[in-house]
Amino acid sequence: MESDLIEFPVIIDESNEVLTLFLDKETAAKATQDQIFLQSIVNQYKQNVDGLKDALPSSSEIKINTKESETNEMNLKGFLWPDAAVFLLIDLYREKEHDFTSGMKKHNVIWGEIATQMREADERYKVTELQCSTKFSGLKRTYKNI
Repeated sequence: MESDLIEFPVIIDESNEVLTLFLDKETAAKATQDQIFLQSIVNQYKQNVDGLKDALPSSSEIKINTKESETNEMNLKGFLWPDAAVFLLIDLYREKEHDFTSGMKKHNVIWGEIATQMREADERYKVTELQCSTKFSGLKRTYKNI
């Protein structure tokens, strides 16, 4: 079921933060075309994660489920990236940049190490390797577009 989900980042205007949702293709297409529908998803998410689960089709999720129940719980809550977390992500990436370019380790392993270091640095940063990888890819994409 995870392969049927697509990443759907949403910029929250008030806080300039990004909420990343993982939705089925049909729901993502509707959210792309219908601003009111997208706003209702975001509003329901802000009010209550359980309310959002009821509003979306059963194949949609807020985050991809993983093997560990603790990770499942943090994924359902979503993660909004505060500036300090983004700076930490960039710093940790710089520390491990050689590992990425050397080819000695798989990238998902390195992203897992970075996610673990972020969780250890601040208990509020409950991120997964996928979230770190996705955020950094988005940062690079934004930088290239500027």
